[in-house]
Amino acid sequence: MTLEGIDYSRGGPLTSAQLKAAGKSFVGRYAVNDKSPNGRGITAAEYAELTAGGIDVFLYWESSEGWMLDGYAAGLQAAINAQNNITEAGMPSNTPVYFACDFDASATDQAEIDACLRGCAEALGIKRVGLYAGYWPLLRAKQNRTATWFCQTLAWSGGNLLDGVHLYQYDTSNNFIAGVDV
Repeated sequence: MTLEGIDYSRGGPLTSAQLKAAGKSFVGRYAVNDKSPNGRGITAAEYAELTAGGIDVFLYWESSEGWMLDGYAAGLQAAINAQNNITEAGMPSNTPVYFACDFDASATDQAEIDACLRGCAEALGIKRVGLYAGYWPLLRAKQNRTATWFCQTLAWSGGNLLDGVHLYQYDTSNNFIAGVDV
């Protein structure tokens, strides 16, 4: 079964009623310190409203597009920060997090990306480590077993779709729900 959802990093927060009216059953938000409505991070009130209204929530973590190239220590710190934000939002403590590789990463970047993911796993356990990226970094992380969850963006994928991807961001154009770019 295919479910339709959205993610957004600015504006909102959107309500479960707004998402359901738009035909969405889940939303991607961020486990970061800068909280909505002006930041990207999910709040406890937002999480409670969404889940009470029947909307599932998944999480990203990102500081800047190339942050993963800072390796193991960056991953460890990111995962600790994500866990703190999960706790503050009242989410289940075992919630997976998709760490964002938000650029066209090459094969020469993979050693740092894998080291970063290993740092994430040190804090969260490998079963909770996800990766948001284009096709090639996802494929390499899957082969290297440095992530368990895979969220693929259409960008940087060259028309390829990773076998077994959990989430697929197939539309990166400007779409709006209640004035929020999703």
